[in-house]
Amino acid sequence: MTQPTLRELQEAISSIGCTSEKILSYVTEPDILPYGRNVIYQSNNLEAVVICIPGMRKTSVHDHGNSTGCAYVVEGSLINKLYVLEKDNKPFCYEKNKFMKGEFFYATKGQIHSMCNSSGEKLITFHVYSPPIRDMRVYGE
Repeated sequence: MTQPTLRELQEAISSIGCTSEKILSYVTEPDILPYGRNVIYQSNNLEAVVICIPGMRKTSVHDHGNSTGCAYVVEGSLINKLYVLEKDNKPFCYEKNKFMKGEFFYATKGQIHSMCNSSGEKLITFHVYSPPIRDMRVYGE
């Protein structure tokens, strides 16, 4: 797949049949980050990542550089917060969307977001990005 659309990324995830059982061996616990992040596949065009966010934790506000992505909620639920940069380059949250187990969500090129696990349960998501993330930027809140 070279430069797949978001729909093609979703179809690729669907074809795998992501279940907790299939993904469990790839789940990593937090180390340096407040969540586990495991790149399980990478080529010149695609990157597949399993993310595990423990209860009551979140990712930093970040973008994915020139990559677009599709993610699938394998276990748990999350709040995906979308941001715009204010004049002082500080991120401002303008939208919050909740995604449950079995749902897909997307990261378009240049989108700034964070993922929050506001429950006490573990959140596991499976992400596919194209091209692989190389120039991600983290923003201060």
